[in-house]
Amino acid sequence: MGGVIKTSLLRNCWYVGAWSDEVAFGRPMARTILAEPVVFLRYEDGSVNALADRCPHRYAPLHQGRQVGDQIHCPYHGLGFDRTGTCVHNPHAGTRIPSHAVARTFPVVERYAALWVWMGDGELADPDLIPDFQCHVAPDRRLVKGVVSMGANYRLINDNLLDLSHVEFLHPTTLASEAIARGEHAVHVDGLTVRSDRWCPDGAAPPAWGAQMPDHEGPVDHWLEMRWTAPSMMLLDVGITPTGQPRSAGVGALVSHNLTPETETSTHYFWGVTRDWKTEDETVDRIWEGAIEMAFVGEDAPMVMAQQVALGDQDLYDMRPALFEIDLAPNRARTILKKLLKAEARSEIPEGPVDENGVGALTAS
Repeated sequence: MGGVIKTSLLRNCWYVGAWSDEVAFGRPMARTILAEPVVFLRYEDGSVNALADRCPHRYAPLHQGRQVGDQIHCPYHGLGFDRTGTCVHNPHAGTRIPSHAVARTFPVVERYAALWVWMGDGELADPDLIPDFQCHVAPDRRLVKGVVSMGANYRLINDNLLDLSHVEFLHPTTLASEAIARGEHAVHVDGLTVRSDRWCPDGAAPPAWGAQMPDHEGPVDHWLEMRWTAPSMMLLDVGITPTGQPRSAGVGALVSHNLTPETETSTHYFWGVTRDWKTEDETVDRIWEGAIEMAFVGEDAPMVMAQQVALGDQDLYDMRPALFEIDLAPNRARTILKKLLKAEARSEIPEGPVDENGVGALTAS
């Protein structure tokens, strides 16, 4: 009998738990992931760890304690836990430590300027499954990054990012161009990856991009090519070039969007903008930080949060929404997610590529 999906949160996969520079020795960092409190630690040798942020004694938050060498000491009673999560220090009279005085550990890998955490079965935590974000650390690129909290289920944000037709309407002062709605759109599926590519020729430059080519006043060709990897890791290749010119004649960026579910109705949105031009110009950094603040925090976040309020505890696709051609890529991604969640509910890992299903397929049992 097939498993029943009771959650939208996939556990056997890698999520971004933190940017690398968020976690320093002596500064434990707490973050809730998949409704579980996690504390990230960096040790004196530079290595990192992730533990359940609950002392197994009285469930006090470990991140409020202090690091002593390779141990984290609970702020409540001073119990010390080593890298394996085992209690190895009891400052109280007597030396007995219960065998089950152990804080759970989570596999964690530091890669691409981020800490990736695996919240499921540790035996399945293969670092080779971490999607490629080499652009974050490429020596010829500049990374501007941050994290935003959004009060919405991660699938609504997946939908938002895989359907960039909304840009013309939701982001009029930053990312919009009239060419997007009339541009060419192609969707491709390869296993657990969906590509949603838009080619928007001979149009006005989006304001945030036009500011990067102040000497060009004519029309531009605009590209937006999104790679989505299940369950919620995305990389957007985006840019503009003077109409009819190769991309190398314009400006572009690789923009990462990594969504880490906090709960069923809230998400940590890790974003990163990388560029290979003006890499020493901090003024460009500030321009992009401002554009991200306006577009993601000021425009996308209120919209997906309003959707979440309207939906309550229902999933959008359980409400049988009217679907259009622009929904093709989000629908492909949701089909993949549905299959992965069903497999995980059966404690199975799907084998082989996920079939391409058309719009409306997610309503099928």
